[in-house]
Amino acid sequence: MAKKISLEKCKYYFDFDEQGNLYWKNPNAICCKKGSIAGYLDKSTGYFCVGIEGKYYKLHRILYQLYYNFELENEEIDHIDGNTKNNSKENLRLCKRSENNHNRKVRKDNLSTGVKNITYRVRAYRDWE
Repeated sequence: MAKKISLEKCKYYFDFDEQGNLYWKNPNAICCKKGSIAGYLDKSTGYFCVGIEGKYYKLHRILYQLYYNFELENEEIDHIDGNTKNNSKENLRLCKRSENNHNRKVRKDNLSTGVKNITYRVRAYRDWE
């Protein structure tokens, strides 16, 4: 489950553009300047994140709330093109978890046929007896 941040806090701390950029309106740290780009790329997840009041949030969830003036609860936000770095308004959509899972990439350690969602099982020799 994604961390929830209120729409009120999003509006207090950030400005944004529809290309997917988030800017500090009221920086919460000395190192940030008003108007500077907010967030960093978390290389372990591939998502842009931002820290507020000691907590870290995914940037696309904040942007979605700001784009549509809508406070998220437990909803999923999908990157339509599968690119987690593309946070433009046209690329984000509200969806169900099952819909979001359709966009998952095939894991490298998965024994796959090359067709999405179809795998094969390697049987041991003793299974054939």
